[in-house]
Amino acid sequence: MSAVLSLALPFIKINSFKEVMPQQYILTLPEVFIGNAKEAPSAMSRAVEAASTFSWSWSFLIYLGCAVALLLFFFKLSKILFLVYKSPKHKYENISIVMLKNNNSAFSFFNFIFLGDKIAAGEKEAIIAHEQVHVIQKHSLDLLFFELLRILFWFNPLIYFYQKRISIVHEFIADAEAIKHNNKKSYYENLLAQVFDTKTVSFINPFFKESLIKKRIIMLSKNKSKQIHLLKYALLIPLITGMLVYTSCDSQLSGSDINESKVATSDLTEEALLQKYIQEVMDIDAKVGGLSGPDKIAYYSEFQETEDYIQTRDKYIRNKAQRIVRCNDMIKRNFEGEDKTEQKKKFKEDVLDNITNESYQDYLEVKKKPKPLKTGKTGRKVFNLENMLLI
Repeated sequence: MSAVLSLALPFIKINSFKEVMPQQYILTLPEVFIGNAKEAPSAMSRAVEAASTFSWSWSFLIYLGCAVALLLFFFKLSKILFLVYKSPKHKYENISIVMLKNNNSAFSFFNFIFLGDKIAAGEKEAIIAHEQVHVIQKHSLDLLFFELLRILFWFNPLIYFYQKRISIVHEFIADAEAIKHNNKKSYYENLLAQVFDTKTVSFINPFFKESLIKKRIIMLSKNKSKQIHLLKYALLIPLITGMLVYTSCDSQLSGSDINESKVATSDLTEEALLQKYIQEVMDIDAKVGGLSGPDKIAYYSEFQETEDYIQTRDKYIRNKAQRIVRCNDMIKRNFEGEDKTEQKKKFKEDVLDNITNESYQDYLEVKKKPKPLKTGKTGRKVFNLENMLLI
């Protein structure tokens, strides 16, 4: 059951633990790149090429492993079917007893119990009682299920470990049922007196398996646990539920903090957001004022705009604030004095006012055009960062 749950749980959605997130709308425009403006095209192409090569090679390896595991499964299954076909059989109640010639093995597979003809007649009764438990409780289905998991997830070592542990549990269950109808002492002697020659097939229930004999005897000698002790396992239910609720709430809290930040920004008008980012840019300028020319260009490179990049509203207003601050810096440095009044006025009208008056909607409309204008009052000006910094 735990193995089935481990496969099913990733597909179970608990709506009560999910936070309803606001739907995001994406404006799709022709020939755009989403991501870093300068590095997105080349980075994306390299990532896609690398990912496709990597995923192809791993997929091929996984499929190859599955194919090999499937062939091994059919080979082992054919060995069992061959034994059923060639060996003499007789009915015992509703079970088919298959007699193995010149053999002392004993194991079961679905409705078949395989017994070697070298096993003493006095020991067969205890062995059949043991193997009957495997048949009645359909233990072969459990082992076959894990065999199929080994085919699909051959690369996962936990599958092999899990199948081995399930097989051990099956033997403990069968021993516990078998000694109810047999003398415990003679059952011990029967386990210890055998010559171990068991078929090594992973989805059968072997009676004689040397590595399990000691564990089986120890389990048979243990006193049965009281039913009240099962309540300790029940305590795991509220513990796991509490962990699930805690992690869900923690994720929702982290998500709500992010959402509050986004909502606080989106609720601001374009003008209010512009003033906020202008102040941030001025604060940054105060921190990086001592940087040299190349370092300053590298620091501000994220604000530089490219022709094939559509900015989000927030990114656009950040860049707009950057351009306004840069223009004001240029005015202070280059157009002070009465003899430059006309030049200062013309620069403000042609450049600064053009930047300030443009809205995000205007920006999108220009980007939609096949050949957006780059000069004049009706178009958008894209400025070189190095010239803007006047280094």
